[in-house]
Amino acid sequence: MEKHSELVMYTTDDGLTKVNVTFDHDTVRLSPDQMVDLFQPDQSTISRHIRNIFEKVSLLGRQLLQILQQFNRKAKDRLDGKSNAAFRTSSSRLVTA
Repeated sequence: MEKHSELVMYTTDDGLTKVNVTFDHDTVRLSPDQMVDLFQPDQSTISRHIRNIFEKVSLLGRQLLQILQQFNRKAKDRLDGKSNAAFRTSSSRLVTA
């Protein structure tokens, strides 16, 4: 896999803040400190946003796991039903034959 990254420097209009940003194709990689420098919020704001992102990803992961478990149960129930039907069919043939 080929890695492509590009370094770009952003400077605020007043020239007081400079942030080096690394691009990886269309993804920008910033540390929390760089986000504070670039967007000028309080550090706790950035930390809260990052924590919220991880909580949402975790919630989505749990929801996906629940969906997969339901799918597996339904598939197993269907397979068990078909196996039982095949066994009953085979048994009845054995009895009548």
